[in-house]
Amino acid sequence: MKRTPLKRKPSKKTKRTPQQARAMEKRKCIRECDAIVRALALARDGGCVVCGSKDNLQVSHIYPKGKYPLMRFDLDNVEIRCAGHHKFLKGSPHGDPAGFAEWLAMLPEERLARLRWEAQFIGRADILWLRQTHDGLLEGYKAAFGVEWGE
Repeated sequence: MKRTPLKRKPSKKTKRTPQQARAMEKRKCIRECDAIVRALALARDGGCVVCGSKDNLQVSHIYPKGKYPLMRFDLDNVEIRCAGHHKFLKGSPHGDPAGFAEWLAMLPEERLARLRWEAQFIGRADILWLRQTHDGLLEGYKAAFGVEWGE
């Protein structure tokens, strides 16, 4: 018996609603902003701010990005930490909040005062704010590295 090849129906491209298109644009913008912030913070910190390790580095937020979405891309709110000092070890924001509070006490008071002031403005990150933040991060990246993002 001879086998006949499967006939596939042509795939239908579904049209996205305007809400879906905006949500996709927002997710893409957030991913790119996260990557730019990581690159800028890594250039600033050079490695884990606690132990100096260059392995398994993660972006750690002083004010959590879930509760304070408008501070997610603020470089003063971001530190580079190795996975251990970010999640598990003494002084980690997730595993040892008391130790993390001691760590924060060692940071410059001007930085903490500015972060406290910004934390008062809890709000949602809309697409217009994201676009402005994205443009600012692109400018900061170009100023720091002398090249456009993605080159």
